[in-house]
Amino acid sequence: MNRKFLNFFNSLELPYQKVDDIRKYYLQRIPVSRGVVQPGDIIIFDYPDTYIALVVSTQRAPMGTFLSTRGNNLITTFKLPENKIIIEEAIRNLYKKRVRADYYTITKAFKKVFGPESFRTFNMSKIDNLYKLDLR
Repeated sequence: MNRKFLNFFNSLELPYQKVDDIRKYYLQRIPVSRGVVQPGDIIIFDYPDTYIALVVSTQRAPMGTFLSTRGNNLITTFKLPENKIIIEEAIRNLYKKRVRADYYTITKAFKKVFGPESFRTFNMSKIDNLYKLDLR
């Protein structure tokens, strides 16, 4: 993960006690595989650009990931902009809230604010450096 994103996450006013090194306490590097993320998780990864995304459930992917008809493991997300206020609000209102982090519950609001292209599925075999936001 590049320094720009580490600095960005260090600048957030998170609803938990601030710590000196966000990589150690807040961003947990996880393997790129099915079952390691769930709806409501906020993830950061390279694809080849770096993305911040909220994992959401859909009818086809109730746990946030699914196997495509071509045999690829896909993850269902809404891309989040690199905007301090938006990320802080997503953390307050959607982080770890699996029922709220449902495509059909938030899609109209997210697409209206972020545009119709904000909902994305990503091929997990092309993801590098996957981190999950972990607020304890």
